[in-house]
Amino acid sequence: MCHSEAVADHRHATKRGSVLKYAFFASRGSSQVGQGLFLAVLVLLGGGADTSAIGMSATLVALAGGSILVGVPSGILIDRIGAPRALFVGAVLRFLVIVAAAATIGRAELGPLLALAYSMVSQVFSPSELALVRTLTQRGAGAAHATLIALQYGCQGAGMLLLAPLLHRVGGVPLMIAGAAATYVLVVGISGFLAWRLPVLPAAVRRRSPLAWADTLGYLRREHDAAYAAALLTFAEIATKSLAVALPVYFRDDLGLSPIEVGVVAGLGALGALVGLTWSGRALTSVRAPHALRAVLVVSIGSMLALVGLAALLIEAAELSRIGVLTHATYSMDLGMVVAALAALMLGLCTSIAPVGARTILSETAPAGTQGRIFATQSALTDVLTIAPLMAAGAMTGTAGPRASMALIAVLGLLLFAGLEVRRIRRSREVLEPVLEPAFVTAQ
Repeated sequence: MCHSEAVADHRHATKRGSVLKYAFFASRGSSQVGQGLFLAVLVLLGGGADTSAIGMSATLVALAGGSILVGVPSGILIDRIGAPRALFVGAVLRFLVIVAAAATIGRAELGPLLALAYSMVSQVFSPSELALVRTLTQRGAGAAHATLIALQYGCQGAGMLLLAPLLHRVGGVPLMIAGAAATYVLVVGISGFLAWRLPVLPAAVRRRSPLAWADTLGYLRREHDAAYAAALLTFAEIATKSLAVALPVYFRDDLGLSPIEVGVVAGLGALGALVGLTWSGRALTSVRAPHALRAVLVVSIGSMLALVGLAALLIEAAELSRIGVLTHATYSMDLGMVVAALAALMLGLCTSIAPVGARTILSETAPAGTQGRIFATQSALTDVLTIAPLMAAGAMTGTAGPRASMALIAVLGLLLFAGLEVRRIRRSREVLEPVLEPAFVTAQ
């Protein structure tokens, strides 16, 4: 083959790869718009009865139950048929569940069952998306994962907060369901194209021994960085959901911030998340990501402890002012605003860097043909392990206040950091001992 033909083939392959990547990201964006719409539908269906609080709680539990019930079997299916085909199958199943929602209008008791069905079929679709990152990007998994997360937040938010209210105002829940179904017609078409054009890894088809709980745990034991990534994904899930409950109460009751000040703090958190996504997408690889994850864990713990200590400091300062030791200006809530803003900025950075770095490690270190099982099992483990801490944090926020809840999460983070660092040091010694021992013997 002459040089010009080789260059032409390279350009054709590059162009083909770019088309497939754009199609993949278009599928992600469309699916997140449809998911945002459908989640709004589930909220309305689940809260439509007189016992709306019970119905909503059941719906939220059902949305988290799919990965626990069928996460591991779904991961096995993904690797057996290949991630491109599994993405198509998952898109079709999501479309069917959305269409079936039309039959539940006016029957709020069916809302949790519908949510559970959607969660279960999503265990085929979502891990397939993550597994395809390795297929589509021979390198640069960090950029792909950052793009997926940006599309998740942006497109799902647009579907839930912008499109859903508009469709509900025009045509009610039926039009919202029709809108979600229409977006998934597009997703089914794009995922079908990807299933047709993308190769299926041989190991995903021929592997006979399914990598389930035991094998996935074995992989995490062998790969310390992967274990660190899975642990940090779990901690990030616990921290994010706990802070979503605790921070509004903390800002209102402990710091006394006005709605405008809370908006500024939230805006800084969003800015931190945007900066974190941009940086991690450009900088993180499987080599750099472990260092970034350690820094993320330390900064997250420090930010929560700063918020806990700030409230205690302000309360003590207020008491000293009451007895005349300090003036009002000394303990002005400006201090609370500044510390809360800095903590929000840091937490925003951490909550965006953590998933990008962790998933980059898993994408680049998991054995070929096992990506679906790795991501599905990790998701199931995360959901199982977050139940007790989230319940404890929610109960503590309601009884002992938000500071107690944040302190609990910070303590969990400290214990996790200590355990992972001890394990890392031990693994480093195990690697070095076989190398150093012959040299020591020779010196003797």
